[in-house]
Amino acid sequence: MKKTVGVILKRIGRDIRQYKWAGAAFLIYYIVVKAVFHAFCPLLILTGLPCPGCGTTRALIYIFRGQFGRAWQLNPCAFLMVLFGVYFVYMRYVKGKKVKYAMEILAAAAALMLLVYIYRMVTEFPGYPPMTFRRDNILNRIFPFYNDFLRHLFGI
Repeated sequence: MKKTVGVILKRIGRDIRQYKWAGAAFLIYYIVVKAVFHAFCPLLILTGLPCPGCGTTRALIYIFRGQFGRAWQLNPCAFLMVLFGVYFVYMRYVKGKKVKYAMEILAAAAALMLLVYIYRMVTEFPGYPPMTFRRDNILNRIFPFYNDFLRHLFGI
């Protein structure tokens, strides 16, 4: 058992070392963007419109807290991400094998997320978070008529 845990930790450590600069860049982006714009999503910051992934981080937190209904309201696709994450961790770190069909699974999940997003934009937007409009977006700062245009287009 001790040897198995050591092997798993070595595999995790190897990946951390390999992807440390990507992780550092992501962390810097997160800190800077949150400090400047008080949001994380680039689409939301730029256009004021939610993206297909909006609400996913909060949904994942709710899943791990056992608040599944709230997670479903924020982004139902978060459950797919948890399932894929468990599969990925098991195959890559526990079994030490290549994660088969990872790109195909992620592409299918992305397509489903896009379909859910379109449905939610038609039925819920503008509504409750995360399907809300952010009025202090960058495009409105550049083009003062932008928010008025969207108000006429979407009724927001």
